[in-house]
Amino acid sequence: MLDLILILVKEPIGWTSGNYQQAFDTAKIYADKGQPWAQLRLSIFYANGGGGGKDTKVALDWHQKASVQTALGDWANGQIVGATGQTGCFNQNSDALLARFNLAQLYFGVLQ
Repeated sequence: MLDLILILVKEPIGWTSGNYQQAFDTAKIYADKGQPWAQLRLSIFYANGGGGGKDTKVALDWHQKASVQTALGDWANGQIVGATGQTGCFNQNSDALLARFNLAQLYFGVLQ
């Protein structure tokens, strides 16, 4: 239950309040545990220099991890009402798609 509270309260507060170090620290914990939403956020932090400092190679590694984190089912595609199928993170497939887009930008030098 504590994990759910951190995901729903602590990390978004860090993003919206401008406390990027708090958001970075929370994302790092869950990214290390394999959570795709956290892997995407951590990759963005490293790509842009927030929280832990800019590191394009580390950003690339986290983008790659997040880009393959897809799931089946409506929940993973962002549908709340009547969602069926395999359990995954909400909007997980959108996060994977964003990670792929960011990977392409890194490869082509857009984010450097």
